[in-house]
Amino acid sequence: MSTPDTPFYPMTHDDALALIAALNSFAPGLVTTTQRGFLAPDAEAIENGFIKLATSANKGLMSKVFAALLEDPDKIIFYANTVTGTAGFHNSIYRGKYLGDHVTDEQYAAISAGTFDDMFIGDYWVINGVTWRIAAFDYWLNHGDTECTTHHVVIVPDTNLATCKMNNSDSTTGAYIGSNYYTGANSNTGKATAKSAIESAFGSAHILSHREHLQNAVTNGYESAGTWYDSTFELMTERMVYGCDIFHNVQHGTNIPNFYSIDTAQLPLFRHDHARICNRAGWWLRDVASATNFAYVTGSGGAHYYNASYSYGVRPAFGIRA
Repeated sequence: MSTPDTPFYPMTHDDALALIAALNSFAPGLVTTTQRGFLAPDAEAIENGFIKLATSANKGLMSKVFAALLEDPDKIIFYANTVTGTAGFHNSIYRGKYLGDHVTDEQYAAISAGTFDDMFIGDYWVINGVTWRIAAFDYWLNHGDTECTTHHVVIVPDTNLATCKMNNSDSTTGAYIGSNYYTGANSNTGKATAKSAIESAFGSAHILSHREHLQNAVTNGYESAGTWYDSTFELMTERMVYGCDIFHNVQHGTNIPNFYSIDTAQLPLFRHDHARICNRAGWWLRDVASATNFAYVTGSGGAHYYNASYSYGVRPAFGIRA
């Protein structure tokens, strides 16, 4: 087979068939072997490790759309397993498919390999009456003072797992780490209830443990210190939800060596589907907003803050692993 003029990525025959199967999982019949689909495999191309994009000439299902998009509708586009079998590829697609009432051995194997076969953002399991939705792939990979080297899927439940106060009084002293929620002090059971629900659904052995830099002191209403902690599940940050700080104070952070977070990017779930932020019930975030308030997401979906002694929902993020 002659070398094409356009850029290409090599792909094995098995990889090509796997990509066809993955595309068909989105819409049955989307890819065919009769040149009638939007992506149609060419026999010679597949044998040489390539897939050919349907063109205006072969009248594919979506060829007119692609003819308008492509500068040259007859060019060949090639897809590689090095692209599709990565966290980056899977983080870029929202699907929202039901995956079952438990994580299968095959799904755990795909997580372990970091290929995440047939899993995409928004896909979900329903276990013990809770919808557990995929929010990201390999979000913490390579991060931490001890590097996270384990492939993982980040899960966020659609609903709150519990309700709690951050503190019994309207104070943010001690920041997130010092809160009654985190320590379980003053009979605060929100964290314990969430942990029980997560471990019951996935099993403690499948919950990712990684290192998080969390805040443990407040000065004049802003977080002023933090350090590394072992983490299995945490309340989210404004950045994870909205993609930026809103009420979380960042004006003093650059002057404080121990003030930072590795959770700096918006979760793909909320980037692709803004509606998933709002579940019609307020839920706490871990960011300190002032000397008396923590940030939270309102029941109407707004970014806000409120008194630490008020009861809101516990909706944590966590990773699952093989």
